[in-house]
Amino acid sequence: MDHGSAIFNETSSVLDASAMNLPLLAVDVAPLGVQLLGRWQRDKRLAAIARWLAEVHFGSRS
Repeated sequence: MDHGSAIFNETSSVLDASAMNLPLLAVDVAPLGVQLLGRWQRDKRLAAIARWLAEVHFGSRS
């Protein structure tokens, strides 16, 4: 399965930051993701923001 270009991970790798990709949108039934970058060693905060974004703005429940 092709997961796309690794170039999209470069910024988070260089910064040693957490990254989360959320497939919250769609264009012509193709998923369109939103990538979030967190601060160094702030994984829980990034996860909380991702959950809030998914639930409040996109109505997703996990």
